[in-house]
Amino acid sequence: MKNRWFFPDFYENSIYDINIENIINLSITTIILDIDDTLVEPHIKHADEKLIQWIKKIQNLKINIIAVSNNTKKRVNDFTSFLNISSIHTALKPSKIRIWRKIKKIEKEPKKIIIIGDQLFTDIFVGKRMKIKTILVKSLTKPKTIRKKIIRKIEEFLLKNWKQNNISNITYT
Repeated sequence: MKNRWFFPDFYENSIYDINIENIINLSITTIILDIDDTLVEPHIKHADEKLIQWIKKIQNLKINIIAVSNNTKKRVNDFTSFLNISSIHTALKPSKIRIWRKIKKIEKEPKKIIIIGDQLFTDIFVGKRMKIKTILVKSLTKPKTIRKKIIRKIEEFLLKNWKQNNISNITYT
């Protein structure tokens, strides 16, 4: 398969299924986290205790966390205000400009950065364009708009095709 722009390096059911030891073994120093449908459902305003503990576990390992969203400044600030993590609102993913602007202040080596998100055409695509590792997780909600439903069907088709062709560097749980 020649075009891997939308091909995640890893795939898990949720952020809680990600093996943090594997992240450490990859020498990752910065994790970029999508918020809506990756960390929480879009209508959830604040992290629950389970997510707070997951983030603290990563922070205790001295790994930087940056929450990134295409959503508004208010949404992102409301969500991240109690988490003690950096954030980028109105990121315009799959554009990499706003993310790189923030990241280059923290980490200069792309091989030490990983992005975790629920969408191939935004989160994974921006990660591939930035030449960083990517983890795709299942979306927490079902799409509500026609546009999102079509995009999800295309993503499902691609993932099924990769799995059927035994693509070796993607893990399925």
